[in-house]
Amino acid sequence: DAQHWWLVPIQELGPNRNAMQRAVGTLVADGGTDIYPALATAQQTLESAEAPGKHIILLTDGQSQQGDYPGVLARMRERNMTLSTIAVGQGADVPLLQWLAEQGQGRFYYTDRARDIPRIMTDETKLAASHPIVEEPVEPLVAGSSPVLTVTGGQFPTLGGYVVTQTKGAAQAILVSSRGDPLLAQWQFGLGRAAAWTSDSEGRWSAGLTGWERGGVFWSALVDWTLPPEEAPFQVRGAVVGSEAVLSVEGETEHGSTLTARVADPDLSGVDVPLKAVAPGRYEARFPATSQGAYLVTVTEQGADGARRSTVGGLVVPYPPEYGDIGPQPGFDQGGRLLGQVATATGGRTLAQPQEAFAPDLPPAYGRVPLAWWLLMAATLLLPLDVAVRRLNLRRADLAEWTAAARAWVGARRARVEPQEASPILARMRRHRAGHARAVAHIEHAPPPQPAAGIEDRRSARPAAQEKADAPLPPPQRPRPRPEPSTRQQPREGPPVPQSESASPTERWLEAKRRARRRP
Repeated sequence: DAQHWWLVPIQELGPNRNAMQRAVGTLVADGGTDIYPALATAQQTLESAEAPGKHIILLTDGQSQQGDYPGVLARMRERNMTLSTIAVGQGADVPLLQWLAEQGQGRFYYTDRARDIPRIMTDETKLAASHPIVEEPVEPLVAGSSPVLTVTGGQFPTLGGYVVTQTKGAAQAILVSSRGDPLLAQWQFGLGRAAAWTSDSEGRWSAGLTGWERGGVFWSALVDWTLPPEEAPFQVRGAVVGSEAVLSVEGETEHGSTLTARVADPDLSGVDVPLKAVAPGRYEARFPATSQGAYLVTVTEQGADGARRSTVGGLVVPYPPEYGDIGPQPGFDQGGRLLGQVATATGGRTLAQPQEAFAPDLPPAYGRVPLAWWLLMAATLLLPLDVAVRRLNLRRADLAEWTAAARAWVGARRARVEPQEASPILARMRRHRAGHARAVAHIEHAPPPQPAAGIEDRRSARPAAQEKADAPLPPPQRPRPRPEPSTRQQPREGPPVPQSESASPTERWLEAKRRARRRP
């Protein structure tokens, strides 16, 4: 964070373990990074602490402002304090942390995986809490198999001391002390081999080994193992399939021997993988390969008589294809000459900006479109018409007649012409009803007739009450029809009925109704 504070003050671990775990569990990443104030506070606090060894582990994942780091480191050296640093992730200031660990007489660690932090902290604490030199009688214990031990006959003399170290992930401890510290370790690195002996060879701690009758043979075997073998007894091949690595080993093994493979991943963590026989003289093994980098494989054959043969191989897990650089490589297209030549040869142009790819002034592009399918469909549709033209022997008159009939049908459909009734009786009834409806409509819209003068005088002379009681309300009257010309034919129903001038409105109305019924 941008500020520092104590989560757990310096105190004895024993009775306060649970409270310390709860306090550390409240730690969260927040704010920025400021290393120097926290480091200076830790150095000042350790000065007053009562402890034989004082060690600081600086863990950070960021970069900090500058501070008086040389002054803090000088005070730490004066008071026999040491400092180790752990950089987490690519955002950490690796050069600064490396320099602090070197000047603080500690160790520098780097990891980009959070799950590695507990292991690193534990290993560093063990190294810092233990004294680097152990001077006491030590009985070497066999922890692994190696051709070097075949010449000792399963025995080894007592040593007087050793330097405390730890094995790396890909190394194999051969001899260890009763505390578990390595005394002899071997490591296959690429095509070369390395061996580490943590005791001395001048007689201070190895007086028993120097006076031992097999001491010279032991040193010779140790040096011979580091030299490359004359001929590899096995052929080791590796391939990556998805997230797994497939290991194939070919070679002849002795009767009763065992074949094992040890794989060191890119983080130098060693793991043993079992080999399964899939054919005579051929073995395979599978193991997860999720990390990019080189995997070192050591195949060892342990014979029934204790003889050992080993072969080194390996495989590489590359980066995913999408991480590949698809841009122009340096030296391949200096100044864009090759791309310009390609653009000129194909009639294009070189684009300087990405948005130029969508410019509307690009020349049109032409291509071929297969027409076989469309021509086949057209032939299928035209074949019936061709057969009809050849077999029906059509004439122009027939075509004209069909065209006229089609036009007439279309016109009738547009005008919504009602088709003729099949029954003549139904047609005559419909005509009669239509004529009656027209006559009634004409009578209803006709003006009322004017009564004669004599009738009006007599009607006025009668009493009003008697006239109201005797005279019914006349229906609407239509005017008298004019006499028709003599040339007009009379209706078939009979001769015309003469009408007098003095006919009542009711009679005239009835006569008009009868004429309307007789009208065709």
